[in-house]
Amino acid sequence: MPSVHAIILNYKRRDNIGRIVRACLNATRIDTIHVIDQAEPDQQLQMLPASRRLTARRARNIGAGRRLLFAAGLSCDLVIAIDDDLFLSASQITELIARSLKDSVRTHGVWGQQIVDIDGSPRMSFAIKNTNRLVDVLNRAYAFTPGHARNALQIADSLGLQRDNLGPVDDILLSFGAPSRPMCHDVGILTECRTSNQTGVAVWRQKGFERTRVDTIAKLRAVGRSWGEI
Repeated sequence: MPSVHAIILNYKRRDNIGRIVRACLNATRIDTIHVIDQAEPDQQLQMLPASRRLTARRARNIGAGRRLLFAAGLSCDLVIAIDDDLFLSASQITELIARSLKDSVRTHGVWGQQIVDIDGSPRMSFAIKNTNRLVDVLNRAYAFTPGHARNALQIADSLGLQRDNLGPVDDILLSFGAPSRPMCHDVGILTECRTSNQTGVAVWRQKGFERTRVDTIAKLRAVGRSWGEI
């Protein structure tokens, strides 16, 4: 039986973590759920559901890149990571796991973006969701292998990126860390946290976030990085 682990990060939405963890606990096939609390004192976790399948730890905040660093050291067949502003149900998580295990060469998710060129420069499309199709980059929910995470970190190193500062681009690196293009899946209606677009809470609303992503895409292109090449 394939081993599946989940990684959930806490940063500024501690009230959401319990709900996400409970969905993971109720999903089938998840062996261990790792909760990593990177929040400042006022947002640190106070209580989590009790389960032998749950581990929790504190860590210095380095953003979402923590998932790659942690997943790279796991010994399992598949990793599920869900952002703290997206509420997947247990059945949606179970379905994503099942689809991912059937095609573990690529990364899988439920939300993505396409890279498009505007006036000769790369840009990221708006959200792609509620569809079954290949995308360029996955966002918000990820099913991948520890090997994909290790490849993503190697790509970061090759681009001269600091491993402690991958938060704005960890999803891009992970998407390029597999030999085949990522797959976005339609698993039904997706429920978002009301703060998912809120300035001061949503990381993607931070100044320079999109510029950093576009620059990273340009760097990937400059070194000839594409799927089928790890």
